[in-house]
Amino acid sequence: MLRDGSGKIASVGRAHNQEGVEYLYTSLKQVYKKSFVPLEEYCHFADFFSPVMSDNDIEAKPFVLLIGQYSVGKTSFINHLLGCTKF
Repeated sequence: MLRDGSGKIASVGRAHNQEGVEYLYTSLKQVYKKSFVPLEEYCHFADFFSPVMSDNDIEAKPFVLLIGQYSVGKTSFINHLLGCTKF
């Protein structure tokens, strides 16, 4: 979903968007396996941090944590990102 200038949600072709996402994941996996995995193995990265990432790790949705004291605008910030004007 994209927002146009007025803040309304403009629809994007799902099939076209999905092709772009698949291409992005495939490209990321190739770059990681070709460039980063050899470096991680050379430096023994898995011994002190985490093992080599799997394809599922690359495709996983990110988690975001928003913390702060009460009444500082956390909900307002999320509503702004989502384009909500009414609570």
